[in-house]
Amino acid sequence: MNYILYTKNFQAKTIGLPFVLAFFFSCSPTVYILDHKPKFAGQLYKENVVSKTQNKINNSEDNPALLNNGVEELTTYAFGFLMEESDRAMIDNYSKAKELETRAHQYFSEAVGYGESQVLWP
Repeated sequence: MNYILYTKNFQAKTIGLPFVLAFFFSCSPTVYILDHKPKFAGQLYKENVVSKTQNKINNSEDNPALLNNGVEELTTYAFGFLMEESDRAMIDNYSKAKELETRAHQYFSEAVGYGESQVLWP
């Protein structure tokens, strides 16, 4: 099944649905956002992944799978977003970079706490 795309009275070539789906649902938009809008990507990750996981853990602190996810997601956010932003800010604004590192350290500490709470001692 083929679809024809129109743009302001311009008929584009007929494009197959699989091509359109592959383009729009591939990882290319994700890579673009991570490269060009890292603060936006970090904010989205924090709001949609980290916050939801923290809420789930607060409601069910004995679930080892949730605690493990919390360790992974907090570490990903702290290292992948905050520390990366800190590295980029280090040259232009040292105090901002140190603030970001402090925030990352808080997330790392929370991740360690999640990891330690899931360890079962004999």
